[in-house]
Amino acid sequence: MPRSLRLLTLFWLGCAAAQAPASPPSVAPAGAPAQPGQPATKSAQLALGASFAELVRSASELDGSARPPGACLLARSQSAFVLAGELALAVRPLPPAPDDLDEALKSVERVELLGAWGRHGDGNGKLALVGFTASAPARSAIALILTDRGLSLRGASGTAVSPRDALDRNAALAALAAASASEPPTIFVSAEAGIPLRDVYALLEVLTLRGLEVVLSVSLSTNTTLPLPTSASARVARCADGLSATNAPEGSLPTSEIMAGIAPLKEHAADCLLRGDARGAAGGRLSVAFRVAADGRVQEACISSDELADPGVLACVVDLARTLSFAPPAAGGVLDLELPIVLRASARAVQRAACTEGQTP
Repeated sequence: MPRSLRLLTLFWLGCAAAQAPASPPSVAPAGAPAQPGQPATKSAQLALGASFAELVRSASELDGSARPPGACLLARSQSAFVLAGELALAVRPLPPAPDDLDEALKSVERVELLGAWGRHGDGNGKLALVGFTASAPARSAIALILTDRGLSLRGASGTAVSPRDALDRNAALAALAAASASEPPTIFVSAEAGIPLRDVYALLEVLTLRGLEVVLSVSLSTNTTLPLPTSASARVARCADGLSATNAPEGSLPTSEIMAGIAPLKEHAADCLLRGDARGAAGGRLSVAFRVAADGRVQEACISSDELADPGVLACVVDLARTLSFAPPAAGGVLDLELPIVLRASARAVQRAACTEGQTP
């Protein structure tokens, strides 16, 4: 017969390491040439008259080099711009910035946004932007794209963000504010190749004042297909209505024995954040239900509720729960438990998008 779950409120499961997962498989636009050899001299400095294309090229050249952390992503001095941010190329080789995006954007309502933590989007976007600077994981992301006609705003596929084009900076910020949920999104900033870097920097300055986290990114050609998220094939056992019915007698365990049994889950559940995509990596609340059989092994485990909506993370937690081992419940019965969990990535300071030379983090 069905029975009530014993609800555990014993602990708050905390933080996964702030280190991003390994880069996803390399993706290059169809017909893209092979990446040229790395130049002998690598410089993060760009002339004040440089373009966005030169910024992207500099990121490719600096990839893998040892660099001290800067105060922001893009710094400005009296004589140069400096690509100062921590690099995290989402694809290798990084494609060159496209000359024109306005025509492509006419047929694009949603985009795929690929960063170091994975993808925002459900795979149905017609245009993909790939990040080349680091950020903390976030539950949502929005793209701001600079073209010679103004600013374009696009949401990730699977979201309800309305596409907007030819916006000036104030209108773009207003549209961004309207599109943002209660939790601020990460902003993927990209541009056409010829957009002056001073225009990119001016936008980054405003986003910095708004306290928003930014990922510098470049668009892939519209015929490029991204690999499926690693969690796309994961299957999650769910039980919103509780565990399956059973006629087995109800057993019991003292709290100390339950705590000992769930210790491996407490220790390793946060590692599951690295098994999901960008949204799941940001963490959140979930509850896992499981049944301890008469011999102390977990007979059944499932997700009873969650706010992550990431099958990779959830399947990982269920798999961990199934490996737990307990002392045999009293009276030779079974014990049904429900464990609420909060998964969070380690706190990471938001790196400012823009700053002037000499500013401290």
